[in-house]
Amino acid sequence: TPMFQCFSLGKKSSSPPGKKKEEVKLAGVGIVFSVGPDKGLYITELCPGGAAEESGVLRKGDCLIAVDGHNVYQEEEGEVVSRILGKFGSEVALKFRRYVVVPDGTPIGKAQFVSISPCLRRGKPAELPPSAGIGIILKQHGDNFFVKSMSSDGPAEASGQIKVHDMLVAVNGHETTGMQITEVSKLITGRLGTRIRLHLLRRSESEPVG
Repeated sequence: TPMFQCFSLGKKSSSPPGKKKEEVKLAGVGIVFSVGPDKGLYITELCPGGAAEESGVLRKGDCLIAVDGHNVYQEEEGEVVSRILGKFGSEVALKFRRYVVVPDGTPIGKAQFVSISPCLRRGKPAELPPSAGIGIILKQHGDNFFVKSMSSDGPAEASGQIKVHDMLVAVNGHETTGMQITEVSKLITGRLGTRIRLHLLRRSESEPVG
């Protein structure tokens, strides 16, 4: 029977069990981004007191183009954030693109892009909420993925609607059959508190799965 489930992403799951976190304190520059229609990252918020706000040169709607000279336009969100984050107090060079209209003697003016390239000192929390999963562990059998176990305090277990051996078919509309486990993990992991939609299949109790 097909099932469609929607969950809020909960506990962080990026660190392997039993492994201590690194001592290095990572920080950002006090920017919150959102993904635009062109898959670029645009500023939606400048955190009060953060390096980005205090620079006085950035504003909402600016599009991030490069981090420390590396072109990040349309790069995966998580990859970009990992480039921005760094040791507390260290510096990061960012390049943004801004759409502006300048006077040219016509009623509508001339549209063009300008670049803003601040060098900011890291000292604020991550630009995006920490990544999280839904407390589910998958196992691969052939081209398919099945629920192996669930964390007792995770959103999946708390829903009461997922069972061990359920087969994962899609995540947010993306079919998972034939994917690599790392690709599926990226689909399931996301911003803390956001929602995720799973399509699962359940076989009859008499028919074992994988």
